[in-house]
Amino acid sequence: MIAKGRIERLRRGVSKWLVRVTPFRLLGGYKHPLKLELLGQGDGAWTIPTNVLGPTSICYCFGVGCDASFDVVLSKRYTCPVYSFDPTPSSIEYMSQHLDWPLVFKPWGIWSCDTTMALFHQDVSDVTNLSLINPGDFRGGKRADVELYSLKTIMQRLGHKKVALIKMDIEGAWFEVLQNMTESSIVPDVLCVEFDSPTSFLKVVKTIRLLRKAKLICIHRQRDDYMFVKEKFLAASGSPEVH
Repeated sequence: MIAKGRIERLRRGVSKWLVRVTPFRLLGGYKHPLKLELLGQGDGAWTIPTNVLGPTSICYCFGVGCDASFDVVLSKRYTCPVYSFDPTPSSIEYMSQHLDWPLVFKPWGIWSCDTTMALFHQDVSDVTNLSLINPGDFRGGKRADVELYSLKTIMQRLGHKKVALIKMDIEGAWFEVLQNMTESSIVPDVLCVEFDSPTSFLKVVKTIRLLRKAKLICIHRQRDDYMFVKEKFLAASGSPEVH
């Protein structure tokens, strides 16, 4: 089992390295004229365009961990409603210590359907970053059973018909969630997502192409963090539309 775990970690490491060293353009990235800004601190920071959001823009941030700096700065910078989501015990405890922050926290997880699933350790030394993807008995184990909802259900529960920005830092669950999002015809103005393990070159390219069909264009990458904007904002900025 230990040998199997080492092989799996090596495979994931090679896959992540291949994606990172591949030129942005070959992955489907697009040059753009938009002005960008970095919000948040350290590993919790994300890049977004400066001229897309406003006071009425509803923002969903999935995956708090123990760093909500992006969520907080986003709310203050644009004075817009921000909803943060994370069902992990450490995140719930972290957010309970910051009830004065200008955002709404929900201990909900996101998935491709409404269900209850187990969260797993991805590393025995890390009690914060739990994943829906089972790494096997070689490193982790079952952590907790949590309630998960599709993006459509979450919007219905909160009474929202449109979301302007979605940030996803949800470990290896991004592929299924983004597929469900596009199938549900939910297209935010800005999408920030971490293509975290398990991943592969083909899976990343497939996802970027899937999002492009939904008129979400990839314009920025920083390591595993990708940022997409709705195509109409590129056209409005004087750039030709992408086809």
